[in-house]
Amino acid sequence: MTYQKTYPKIGTVTYCARKQKRIRLSFQDSSIRVSYPSRLGFKRAEVFVQSKIDWILEHKPNNNLIRDQIKIGQYHKLYLQDSCLNVGIFKRQICAPKQNIELIEKLIKQALKIEAEILLKPLFNNLSQKLQLPATRLRIKYMKSQWGSCNHRGVISLNSALVYLPKRIIEAVIIHELCHLKFLNHSSDFWQLVIKHQPNHLALRQELKTYPIHLVITKKSSKNKN
Repeated sequence: MTYQKTYPKIGTVTYCARKQKRIRLSFQDSSIRVSYPSRLGFKRAEVFVQSKIDWILEHKPNNNLIRDQIKIGQYHKLYLQDSCLNVGIFKRQICAPKQNIELIEKLIKQALKIEAEILLKPLFNNLSQKLQLPATRLRIKYMKSQWGSCNHRGVISLNSALVYLPKRIIEAVIIHELCHLKFLNHSSDFWQLVIKHQPNHLALRQELKTYPIHLVITKKSSKNKN
């Protein structure tokens, strides 16, 4: 059974009763979808959504992401001006002229990469050593459609936008990709190896699905200006 209800702050939420164990919240483009165990009922699911309003506002995809003083990653803040004499990244400030969309996007990605280099590399190296799964190379870059990847040459790529996510989720992504060094597929052997190293991995992957991957301004969405 499906219900829809509109809220002043977050817009329309689609509720779907399912045969499942827990409530799950996810984003489909800019819409919000909540699936919940049938036995709990709609009211319990709505209470859950109302308790997550602040989180939803922070993570909901937005087709008009460019705005002054928006938080980028964990530590940076974007400052937009009509005319900006000092353009670039200064400590934790991103300064750019608000009319130059491509430059803004470039600086945002640079800021995320700076944060990701600091956060992801040590975490990756520690897990690689602990699991005894050495990669040929680690690449950190912004990716629009995936959180991580591993190729046949043993090169692992991690999405710089991972800095937005909790540490436990980042570790799940890294472990997933490290295990691809032994099995470059999603066979039963691969999943057995993943779960061996992280028994709650499947639950964490379900949680990962609730996070929108389009966390950085894209050229398509940036056409919609304030």
